[in-house]
Amino acid sequence: MYLVTAAEMQAMDRITIDAFGIPGRVLMETAGREATRVFLAHFSEAARRGVAIAAGRGNNGGDGHV
Repeated sequence: MYLVTAAEMQAMDRITIDAFGIPGRVLMETAGREATRVFLAHFSEAARRGVAIAAGRGNNGGDGHV
């Protein structure tokens, strides 16, 4: 797994939006959906009952909101 910096992620988002015409909202929805899929695959139902997501400003906040 390769973790990217915030600056690298911003650059990848910008390239995806500009080069492929994918709206930022679609990127946020995809990130939120995939994060949920991975979470559900790795945690028990009991662990899922106590989940809280703290979302700040900007795109990461948008991802968390989804």
